[in-house]
This record gives sequence, structure tokens and C-alpha cells, in this order.
Amino acid sequence: MHIHIQNRPNDHFVPLTADLVQKVTADSGHRFTISDDDAGFGSAMPTAEVLVTTADQLHARFPHAAPRLKAAFLKHAGVDSLVANNPLPPAVILLNNSGAHARKAGEYAQMATLMLRAGMHKLMSQQRKHLWQPHFTSTLAGTRITILGVGGLGSAAAKSLRPHGVQLTGIRNSPKPHSDFDETLPVAELDSVLPRTDILILTAPLTPSTRKIIGARQFKLLPIHAGIINIARGELIDEPALIKALEDGQIAGAILDVTTTEPLPIGDALWDAPNLVITPHVAATDITTYAAETLRILLDNLDDITCGRKPRNLVDLQRGY
Repeated sequence: MHIHIQNRPNDHFVPLTADLVQKVTADSGHRFTISDDDAGFGSAMPTAEVLVTTADQLHARFPHAAPRLKAAFLKHAGVDSLVANNPLPPAVILLNNSGAHARKAGEYAQMATLMLRAGMHKLMSQQRKHLWQPHFTSTLAGTRITILGVGGLGSAAAKSLRPHGVQLTGIRNSPKPHSDFDETLPVAELDSVLPRTDILILTAPLTPSTRKIIGARQFKLLPIHAGIINIARGELIDEPALIKALEDGQIAGAILDVTTTEPLPIGDALWDAPNLVITPHVAATDITTYAAETLRILLDNLDDITCGRKPRNLVDLQRGY
């Protein structure tokens, strides 16, 4: 099978290099080509059966003649930019690399939860004001944590936090039990669990139903000591409502790894919101393993296709993930 990898030009985000591809896929029996320019893409498309790239490259390069193309495999998990506008030919299936992020995302969720419980958001705000004001906290044991999104990221977050003796509630599309959580509830019951939530972690994909799912009403339902962590998509939160909730003391703090606009503009009000920690979309990328793990997930899906099985990373754009 001919697999073509189209990297972004001057890609600094886990480019799939020739050396790495050779190392990971040498025994796969597939033929790989790699490019980061128009000429390489154009020469590969007449025979490529699988295209490995990013959503922005799909938007930039299609429509394009690709007579043998069967599948497009994304080097990332999020597909929200393709839900409203999928430029691929109708017969081409879409796959993502869901699973490559789990371990790193779980560690970040654990770190961020510990930071909120230790009051680091408050201490960092005090530091910027040159204030020496002791703030004493307790351990994580008994903390009530609600995780919105019980997929790979949510499960990884739950696994990383379980050893601390926390209470874990998962919010998903159905109340089907999940082994990593003490209880699971449908999304319709989110508001009912917020008053008993100490830490809310967002790990859900961005879909029409999750866009701004956390807004002014939800902030009012949370206890005033509660904190929020977002490692999913910035659009899950109504950001002006978050700023107001932090300024009014409706919640204690927040840690965001994602924002609605990325990079976050210099003049954005989020930068100066009290008790807010912002990281630049780094929560789920392990720089030492991400690219190799992406290739291994690709090979697993190619095996599925070759054997006539449903690919394990098949994306359903109607669901949004």
C-alpha cells in the first residue's frame, strides 16, 4: 500500500521524518513517501492510497485529484475543523491518532489538579502582585472530580488521579458504566453534579452540542472553592463568562491549556484574569514519543483496513469524533 505523508512546511509539531518512518515502519510492507511542499504532494497523489497529514493541510490541498485514495489519517485527534467542511472525496474515510495523547494528558491533568488543590493559581496571582500571603491547603484525598468526556483523555486523567483517593464522576453521552470512574452520568445531568464538584476537568471533543457547554449558569452552580481544567478545546468554555466568574469569585481558579483563539492574542482579557493559569496547548504532546506512537497507530489501522476490519480510529464526522 502506498502511504504518503504530507508534513506542514517548516513543521515544528512532531514532523514525521524519513528516519523515524524507516525505523518504525521498516517491516510493514508498505511504501512510504514524504513531502512538505506542493511538488511532493502532487507527485504522490496519483498513486497514494492513504494520506497522512493534518486538517489544515486537507483544507489547503483539496479538492485535488487522488484516484486511488482510500483513507486520510490525521496526525492529531481533533476533527472539529472538518465537521462543517470536509474537503475529502466522499469515498475517502477519515482516521485520527486518538490514543497518542493519553499518557501525557493524564500527567498534565494530575499536575493541574494538584496545582488547583494546592492553590498555585492563587499564589501565582499573588506573585505577580509581589504579595507574600501564605495560603494553606489540604491533600487531594476525598476531592470530588468531575470529568466531562470519557474518551482517551478523560480515561487517562481518571487513571492518573485514582491513586490520590479522589471521587471520580464521568460525564458522557450515556450513563454506561466505565471502569475508571466511580460513577458515570449522561450529559443531560451535568448541571446536577456541578454543585458537588471540587475540580471540573474538560476532555470532551468539540461538537455543536459541547460548544460553550460551560458558561455562566455552570459557573454559578459550581462551589466557590471549585477549579476548572481544560485540556480539550477552548470553545468548550464561554471565555467572557469564565473571566467574570473568576473576577467575581464564583469559582476559585482555572487552568487552561487551550483557548478559543490560538495563539492567544497579546491583548486578550484572559491573560489578566485573576487566578487563571494558561499554557500554550502543550498538555497532550510528548515530544519524545508522539510521532512514533502516531505511526504505530497508523500501522494498526492499516492492518485493520488490509484485513477488512473496521479501522479502530475511524472518525464519524456526524458525531464530531
